[in-house]
Amino acid sequence: MGESELYEPVERRREKRKSVLKRLTIVNAIFIIAIIALAGISVSLFSLANDYHDAKYKAQYVLADTLIDSMTAAQPNIRDMIDSSNPGSSRLAQSAYADANLKEARACAYAISVMYPDGSKESVTFQSVERAIDQTEYVVYSYNALLYSRFIYNNSLWESNSTINSMYLSVTDQMTSLADLLSAGMDSSRDWQSSPYSLLKRMDLEAIAQASGQLEATGVVLHSILP
Repeated sequence: MGESELYEPVERRREKRKSVLKRLTIVNAIFIIAIIALAGISVSLFSLANDYHDAKYKAQYVLADTLIDSMTAAQPNIRDMIDSSNPGSSRLAQSAYADANLKEARACAYAISVMYPDGSKESVTFQSVERAIDQTEYVVYSYNALLYSRFIYNNSLWESNSTINSMYLSVTDQMTSLADLLSAGMDSSRDWQSSPYSLLKRMDLEAIAQASGQLEATGVVLHSILP
């Protein structure tokens, strides 16, 4: 303690000490408030992150389920479309149904692909699914156009040959295989609404990409032999 302080009045020394203690109390209070605020922010961010993932996985489930259902619904439509024993109006309608189902499936595959960063394995895989379905939809649309032009304008039926029919049947078989691979991501033991989860983490993405590539390749060949 300095000599000048020893000779200061007692009251003045007390006031100085009170001032120092007051400043320390304020600093401590600010520090505690900051810690509480940061803790609150952390809890809020954690809650937001959970809400984001839950919403993402719920949307992913609905999209994957619709994708699988649409692909599955298109398969009998395609088989009926090429069946020459069916009336022309029925074949035309079946081809239109298949085209609509495949458009819906393609949109779902695209929506799943953009849930992940471009270039990621998940995004690349579902881009391949989208391309495969797009190519399939294109050859179904082409068949529909051939049926329509003959049936509406010439009042006759367009008949595809056995090679073309066989290729369309191969398309439906490959779509079944792809749908099965996608279905493997669904966990029947969990309620996707109350306990959301990532379907893609349960899928064999490499196998899906390979199956999609085969389906796309078949569609390309089929397009090349259509009139």
